[in-house]
Amino acid sequence: KNKTKMALAVEENFEPKQFSLGTIITIKVTADDYGYCPQRNEGILEALNDGIVNSVSVLVNAAFVDPIPLKCCLKTAVKKLKLGLHLNLTEGRPVTSFDSVETLLDHDNEFFPKALFQEHLKLFSKTQIYQEIKNQIVLFNEIFGKNPDYIDGHQHCHIFPIITEELVKCMDEFDIQETRIPHEIVDLVDLKRNGCITENQEYFFQTVLENCITAKSIFDKREIRYVNFQVSKCSNLFLQSKNIKLETEVV
Repeated sequence: KNKTKMALAVEENFEPKQFSLGTIITIKVTADDYGYCPQRNEGILEALNDGIVNSVSVLVNAAFVDPIPLKCCLKTAVKKLKLGLHLNLTEGRPVTSFDSVETLLDHDNEFFPKALFQEHLKLFSKTQIYQEIKNQIVLFNEIFGKNPDYIDGHQHCHIFPIITEELVKCMDEFDIQETRIPHEIVDLVDLKRNGCITENQEYFFQTVLENCITAKSIFDKREIRYVNFQVSKCSNLFLQSKNIKLETEVV
């Protein structure tokens, strides 16, 4: 009864599926931000070698994208490894020429950071959004010799409606049929009350939940696949606040 209207709306739109005994459930374990820095790359490759991760999202505009280790993993992986584009519109510089995507950039020709991204969205050109997304897909192909298996978004930038609308156009063009919707059924009011998140974090997570509902509608119309439920930072905080430990075993 203490849940917010938004939490209830998310539960209604993302009702967990009921599985019968013996049902095989696929769990996608994704490591984001490959290319961000050498240390992060090293951690991702270690997780791949240990069999923990079966999906890697790549920041193609980052400074440390080394395709060779991932290509080796693609060849040697016992189970299928998916490589995706971690669409980035909130950090660093674009892969498109500055003057072609100027509405997406600040005075230093860098993307607006997460804290300022939402307030500048209304000034973004849809044509320029489309162009940058397309060019990141093209660059991914140039680096890895294949289109991404899926596209998700750095700091969830891909689920803001104006971005989602241009993203699905590019996904249609390149025949990419999988994405991520970062919906997590948690009680933000409870997290805030227990001091697990700050006011700014609460606002960010609330915005993500709202955008998930809109994005789901857009992706469903295009029959684009996504996982049924996500566990990440927000839901981990919620579990910790309830003294619940999430235990997993890699088989």
